[in-house]
Amino acid sequence: MPEQEKQSWTIKSLQEWCTSHLKEKGFESARLTTDLLLAHTLKCERIQLYAHFDKPLSQQELELFKILYKRRLENEPLQYIIGEAQFMGFTFYVDKRVLIPRPETEILVQETVQPIKEQPEKMFRVLDVGTGSGNIAISLAHLVNNIQLDAIDISDDALSVAEKNIQRHNVGSKVRLLKADAMNVPAEISTNKYDIIVSNPPYISNKEFALLSSDVKNY
Repeated sequence: MPEQEKQSWTIKSLQEWCTSHLKEKGFESARLTTDLLLAHTLKCERIQLYAHFDKPLSQQELELFKILYKRRLENEPLQYIIGEAQFMGFTFYVDKRVLIPRPETEILVQETVQPIKEQPEKMFRVLDVGTGSGNIAISLAHLVNNIQLDAIDISDDALSVAEKNIQRHNVGSKVRLLKADAMNVPAEISTNKYDIIVSNPPYISNKEFALLSSDVKNY
């Protein structure tokens, strides 16, 4: 990022320069990436950038933005940089301890919701295996009322992230977290009867993995 000699970097000038620079480097969604990094730096909503586009960044804000921008140039996923990922219209906290929710997984949630909505008088018990950030279980808890979920993961780190998201979304009355190995579940799980079991484990083959972009492959 070049130094501004005579004037400060404003929101607009950073938007324009970084968007152009990211496009030159081959990044997709360059403007969106720039806006989200700026909004995260300034602790504001994206729409507020356009209401205050002529606002200059302080030196402290600019230094923080440069750090975040450099991480993106090094192909670190945007979601890890800003600590958030969108899924089913909801915002989830994510970091390197969990995989980033994929848009394709929304199909799994939609297919799970359908039969539950068709029987509103029945309380469905659902098991989410390998919950990760908790995005599937929490989305289901939001989308239907007649549901109780057990969400399991073998990773303490993942369960910590999922717990943070459960609290963030206030669905603790519907979602119970348990540490468990899917291949060796405890009696607390194996003796329960579930109406639906959902899971979205890593499913990319070695052949497909070789073709992935570096921000997916390396993170």
